[in-house]
Amino acid sequence: MSRSHQHHKTAFTLVELLVVMAIIGILTGLLIPTIRGVMMRAQVTRVVMEIKQLESGLEAYKKKFDDYPPDFSNPMLVVRHARKAFPRVSDGEINRLLLKVYGNLKLSNIKTLPPAKIAEWNIDPAEALVFWLSGFSEEATRPFFGQGGPFGAGQRNTGHYDFDGTRLVKNDDGDPYPVYWPRSFELPYVFFDARTYGYLGPGGNPQYPPPGKKKQKVASSSYHRQMTGRLRPYMSSVPNEVWTNEKTFQILAAGIGDDLGGSAGKLRSYPSGANFDKGDRKNIANFSGGQLGDSTQ
Repeated sequence: MSRSHQHHKTAFTLVELLVVMAIIGILTGLLIPTIRGVMMRAQVTRVVMEIKQLESGLEAYKKKFDDYPPDFSNPMLVVRHARKAFPRVSDGEINRLLLKVYGNLKLSNIKTLPPAKIAEWNIDPAEALVFWLSGFSEEATRPFFGQGGPFGAGQRNTGHYDFDGTRLVKNDDGDPYPVYWPRSFELPYVFFDARTYGYLGPGGNPQYPPPGKKKQKVASSSYHRQMTGRLRPYMSSVPNEVWTNEKTFQILAAGIGDDLGGSAGKLRSYPSGANFDKGDRKNIANFSGGQLGDSTQ
């Protein structure tokens, strides 16, 4: 007795395959913006958390030295801070620091040399963050040039923040002072000290990147020329306040798009959003908890 075998069709027809591919394409198109948005929010959250860690480092610094560090915009403040933080520091040590940072500035002429005549401004507000939160020498009279200090021999001592060495970058403007990049971004964290928000010092108002002629007497580096915008401290639109975080400091990051904002060249106000451009709205700050544009009025 013969048996008959029934064969079942298991393969897709061409039409069915095309329909499935079309459905997958539509779903992919719907999901990509959502996935991109989730990734962007994750990047912003990561920067926000790191800014909080940097903020904690600055608060620990203040607790130890009874003073927030300066952003190097005002040489007089640098001298006052050095004497307060390191009470036994020698005049020779301070002079060496001034010459390193400002080129032709010494204690003997700091009160008589106008800011416009200062030759250089070698540590900018992005580099200042790394300079102060890294370690100093244990030599009481030589905290900067002694063993373990920023200009001393050997490895630098441990400071108030554990920087990821892979994100400390020295080639932003050709000098040996590093900046610190957020992960996945190519512009550094920038630190502005409240005492010099409006100070018209060596480079005008504190800003990043600073004017090229004040960085080792050369034109802006190719890295700076590729930047979009310029960071300055944000003013406040809150009643009875002039600056945001007017008694402490501002830590800023460019955020998504690596655009510093400020294309209009005007001081911006937060949280009103006055004079903001696209870059400002995507900037991230220690006073915003996220992108500035997400919390403007």
